Amino acid sequence: MKKLLLEAFLLVSVLSFSAERKVQVEQVFKNANTGIVYVQGEETPYTGLIEVKFPNGKTQALTSYRNGVVHGKGITYHPNGKVWSKENYKNGVEDGVNIIYYENGNIEYEKNVSNNGRTVYEKHYFSFLNGIFKKKQTN
Repeated sequence: MKKLLLEAFLLVSVLSFSAERKVQVEQVFKNANTGIVYVQGEETPYTGLIEVKFPNGKTQALTSYRNGVVHGKGITYHPNGKVWSKENYKNGVEDGVNIIYYENGNIEYEKNVSNNGRTVYEKHYFSFLNGIFKKKQTN
């Protein structure tokens, strides 16, 4: 019986944490003095996803916020539905590997950011008819 209760508790915990709140960009505002994002009519800084949509209703971007600042993953899409970019943030600053894609799905640009926004490396990918040329820069 205890095992069953523990499993039920764990399942409810996992489901509640994975069900992240999502609002449309039109529902939020950024405080001009603090830079903190809030949902209109609410006093608590926003935590969850902010979605931007194309005029046709398809998702253009999803960005994760925690306590009113961008934190976690962000993703944007080309109008054709393919991924345009994937970003990672920590407390409002880029953190980790961020990638930009060509509309055909190939990688165009990649950079790794750490230590409060310091770029560790950048890679630019140039598409050619017979393949991809890669240029790497390290800062």
